[in-house]
Amino acid sequence: MSNDNLEKQHDLYLSVKASDDALDKMTAKERRDVPTGTYGRAYNTLIDQVAKLHPELNELIPPKVEISQNQFGHHVVIARYVEMHSYYKRLRELLYARL
Repeated sequence: MSNDNLEKQHDLYLSVKASDDALDKMTAKERRDVPTGTYGRAYNTLIDQVAKLHPELNELIPPKVEISQNQFGHHVVIARYVEMHSYYKRLRELLYARL
């Protein structure tokens, strides 16, 4: 792997780790909340970056999240933080194994 790709991989790992660590600090009540569309788009972008850097992991990478508009007109993820937390944990494990 080139130095540029190693740097990208390290940066991705740090992003995933930061998100996973933040979700670890949430209370059980907070984890039942629904993330914003912005949060979901950032996660989906991260998934795209991991898939591009590690195409061999495509079958193991957690799914992208669906984003919808709620009754108040806000864009939200069709998943709760608790689900997102499990996705980030899986990404963290996959990326850590490649460092």
